[in-house]
Amino acid sequence: MSNRFNQALNYFTQGRIPVILVWSCLLLESVGTMVEIPVALMALLGIGLVVKRGKKLIWQGGGRLFSIFFLLVWVPGLISLPLAFSPAKAVIGILIIPRFYFAGLFIIATFDTPGRHQQLLRLASWVLLFWVGDALVQSVFGINLLGYHSPPSHVNGVFGERHIYLGSYLAVFSPLLLLYAQRKWSVWAQSLIFGAVWIVILLAGSRAGWIIFSVVLVAYFAFLLKENRQFAMRAAIGVMVVLVFGIIIGYHFSSGFDARLRLTMSVFNGGERTVNAAMTDRIPIWMATVKMIADHPWTGVGVRCFPYVYPQYAAPDDRFVNHGEGTGATHAHQLLLEVAAVSGMVGLVGLLGVFFMLITSWRQAEKDRRQWMLPYGLALCGILFPFNSTFAFYSSAWSQVFFWFVSLYLASSQHSLSMIEST
Repeated sequence: MSNRFNQALNYFTQGRIPVILVWSCLLLESVGTMVEIPVALMALLGIGLVVKRGKKLIWQGGGRLFSIFFLLVWVPGLISLPLAFSPAKAVIGILIIPRFYFAGLFIIATFDTPGRHQQLLRLASWVLLFWVGDALVQSVFGINLLGYHSPPSHVNGVFGERHIYLGSYLAVFSPLLLLYAQRKWSVWAQSLIFGAVWIVILLAGSRAGWIIFSVVLVAYFAFLLKENRQFAMRAAIGVMVVLVFGIIIGYHFSSGFDARLRLTMSVFNGGERTVNAAMTDRIPIWMATVKMIADHPWTGVGVRCFPYVYPQYAAPDDRFVNHGEGTGATHAHQLLLEVAAVSGMVGLVGLLGVFFMLITSWRQAEKDRRQWMLPYGLALCGILFPFNSTFAFYSSAWSQVFFWFVSLYLASSQHSLSMIEST
């Protein structure tokens, strides 16, 4: 192996460069496909580390767990390929996933000290604070600091005027900010930040974001109850006050949130049309997905083939069907249904394996390691909560977020740190 290769690899794996690369994924999250730049660079560096370290990186400690995780996600899609509705589209979807694997190996190999996780949390907190402050500016003036106007009935901040992403993405990344604030800032600062995050998530108008944030909070209090019951009870009272206060503010000062909340609460009025309206017309998608699964139970219709199969199972009046293009809903809007539809029962088994692996990693980790795993673990609870309507599981954007958090979660576990320390 050439000295120049080793020098280049050492340069990108030392100092603050790994932190900057990983942080860049969050920084560029709202700028469309630009996030692929740091992902591609980390993937190339990950390949270089595999060439240098071989199976020691792939099949020991955190690398071993991450390799198993990758196979649990990737192999079901590979198995579905021969019977995929559109093999050409499925092949593209399958071939682009390994870039996340090699990028994840880079993260696991380089995030080998608590110091780097601390640096990442600090940098991530400032980005997320900007998201929150920028969204509050947009909620007051109708335009954010970057010149984006508010979409109808939503606050979307740095994510622009087209795709309503802010609520869900802020909810998923919020543990990085909230836990860093809890460790480093005063109680008043923590309360102010928590309240601002909650208000922005409410005003963003994404019910998926509301659910993700609720799951994150429940998971965090479950952790606190085991660690410090008295503190958990005091914190629970404070959080409930902030949550109720945020809802009151949103209800009285945002007509969009008011309408969204009323629509959501109408689910309790009964009636198929009312419930479907409250669920933003998700019921027709779920019904079509169930039919799709019944016809393709074992291997599904193939990765990225869902929108092209959808019209065959949709009702004649389904508003998601584009008859001109022959496409339909982009995904099932429900994690278990989507995985079952795209990769069949094989995919569901793989997903259950992912749940088991992540839980086992937590239970086997030492107590001090769990403190560093916690922010990433809370985010994964929100991403993998099965009864929520989130983004497409196999999409590039959401997969990148998913792999990013899993690799950091495993990098901060006992397994990866002990592996690095033994090299």
